[in-house]
Amino acid sequence: MRPLGRGLNQKLSPGTLNLDVILLNAVLKHAVGEKWIKVLPTQNMRPLKCSTKKRELFSVADLEKLCQAAMDRKADGSPVTKNRQQFCD
Repeated sequence: MRPLGRGLNQKLSPGTLNLDVILLNAVLKHAVGEKWIKVLPTQNMRPLKCSTKKRELFSVADLEKLCQAAMDRKADGSPVTKNRQQFCD
């Protein structure tokens, strides 16, 4: 797990930081249940604004091309990748 206090210095995305805060809240809620702390220090925090990039899916032709590249052999006859069959499966 990343140290939470250093997140902004590491240039992590706001979405990643929001997930880290969710994880922290789960741990802190357990601490409240065990009576180790009385209130959540994150109770008034709002999630950071973030946007999700729209990404296109691979087409069947793209997947076939990728698998063919994985199954190719080098000039000396050795496989290009170590786990090529598992990758293509």
